[in-house]
Amino acid sequence: MAARGTALVLSSGTVAFDLVGELGPISSGGVPLGGEPAISHVLRGLDGWNVVASLRAEDDLLAESVRRTAPSACLLAGDPSVGLGEACLTALDAIDLNGELLVVFGDTIVKAPPPPDVIVVRPPLDTERWTTAERDPTGRLVFRDKLTSDQPADACVGVFAFRDGVAFRESLRTSVNADRPGAFYDAIE
Repeated sequence: MAARGTALVLSSGTVAFDLVGELGPISSGGVPLGGEPAISHVLRGLDGWNVVASLRAEDDLLAESVRRTAPSACLLAGDPSVGLGEACLTALDAIDLNGELLVVFGDTIVKAPPPPDVIVVRPPLDTERWTTAERDPTGRLVFRDKLTSDQPADACVGVFAFRDGVAFRESLRTSVNADRPGAFYDAIE
């Protein structure tokens, strides 16, 4: 069976500031959930995808978890000192990209990846509210009504599905090269 597309799991960045005091400066995919790192749970939701995981070069324990959970995953060394846009672009430039692209943050649990051109995000200051967005016929992002549920949609925090991964990569390249604030999110617009 052919893969649906490429799933890029980004886990070279540090956990959110409010978690550093409790967990230390671990990478986002290293958050402990049920006795294993979050990234292991993330990978289990990506059956049928070519999986690429971008991890900190020195994160041997997380790399071992990836190898154990998704033996065919491609591992890339990510740079924790760069922003999200640059980290994602670096990873996308390192792989053979064609077809659908799914970008998942390392601490995002995905039960079932969304259809192409759907973005699921969490507003940063309201952990009990969830927002989904999709493109309208003109290409602009349209946010749906927020959901309140213990099981919001099929993802938590951030998952981004693109019908054309190459087009997203080039949009991201434009945003990163223009040094736009929030280049990753700017590229989605």
